[in-house]
Amino acid sequence: MRKTIAFILTVGVFVIGLRCSSNEEDNGLTFAQQFSIDSAAIEQYLLDNNITNALFDPDSLVRYILLRDGEGTFSPSKNQCVRVNYSGRFFPDGDVFDADTLASFYVDGVISGWTIVLQQLQQGDSIRLFVPSGLAYGSAGRGSSIPANAILEFNMGIDKIGTYISNNSKQCEL
Repeated sequence: MRKTIAFILTVGVFVIGLRCSSNEEDNGLTFAQQFSIDSAAIEQYLLDNNITNALFDPDSLVRYILLRDGEGTFSPSKNQCVRVNYSGRFFPDGDVFDADTLASFYVDGVISGWTIVLQQLQQGDSIRLFVPSGLAYGSAGRGSSIPANAILEFNMGIDKIGTYISNNSKQCEL
């Protein structure tokens, strides 16, 4: 089991290293090094809490737990919009930093961790998502609300998948 986790983490770090456009994070660690630290913390949390049903996205970048399997028949693409309910918390303490009901946005207009996992979900699906810092707000953080290198955890559900109207208007039809 531990060898499998180590292999998956190694592959994930390699894939992220290939995708990374910047070599150094502000804390002196490379993106891949910070990803490895974050992923190890997430894996340890899952292990310590006997959470055995956590899934990986196809590239092994984020972990999520399917809480409810929806009635949808297709997943959104990057250029589609979605309406979601979500609650964002700091990992592992669980302090809520943001929440919204029926928030609408484009799949490619959010943090990378969301973009990755939203393309795997269908309408009605509900998940618990663990996002390594580099696929959230990275070493920059987000103002005073999210510190640098913060691992984030979300409960989220896709209420509806819409269509993209036009590049110029950025309107979303739900």
